[in-house]
Amino acid sequence: MIHSGLTDWDLVQAVSSGRFLKVERAVFALPNASERDLHLAAHQAYLDCFSRAEQMGLWVLETPEATHVATAHGRPVPGCFVHRVRGRLTLWDVLRHCVQCGTDVEALCVLESAVVLKKCTLEQLHHNFQKRKDARARRIIAMIDPQSHSIAETSRRYHLRKAGYKVQGQAAIRGMGHLDLLVEGVLGIETAARNFTTQPKLGPKIYAAPTSLPSVVCQLCTSGPVMRCITPKP
Repeated sequence: MIHSGLTDWDLVQAVSSGRFLKVERAVFALPNASERDLHLAAHQAYLDCFSRAEQMGLWVLETPEATHVATAHGRPVPGCFVHRVRGRLTLWDVLRHCVQCGTDVEALCVLESAVVLKKCTLEQLHHNFQKRKDARARRIIAMIDPQSHSIAETSRRYHLRKAGYKVQGQAAIRGMGHLDLLVEGVLGIETAARNFTTQPKLGPKIYAAPTSLPSVVCQLCTSGPVMRCITPKP
């Protein structure tokens, strides 16, 4: 604000008139600032990790119970989980902290969405996670499918592959277009349930090749990436 030409007197007048709020020494806020923003500003903290990823529109499976923040001082911030950073917080800091704090599938959803939403490229991810301590991040990056359309597709693809199935994302099927997931070449799954019929339907759709049904059907629960394996009755 000083660089924009405002003087100390201008700031005092703005606070007196209610146009600005003074949070602490040298920290001001607009009257419509949220309680969280004021709290973070008072502690010289910034949103980080999954909290920042969610604000950026990246795919976060679950909002963390405690707000994740970054600070230069490293001191505790009430009600928050603190990451210490040096210098300006970058996208790579946010992604690295998501890998550190989250499970593989939680980190995969964030990193994959960063590529899908064009926040970065796969090449940039590889370039920024080259250190020895980044081995887990590189393993997660290797799972990324840039063609993924949703967090549901990403998480379900992860769990299906972890269960040992061969899964192809965005598979082109004659007469149907593209399916979100094709399992073992015979089981098609639409995680976002795009409507192929005249009747609207919520939740994932499952399609199977009529001449080659798999011996195990994976039922994906609509509430999350939970799966049950059901053996069909003869």
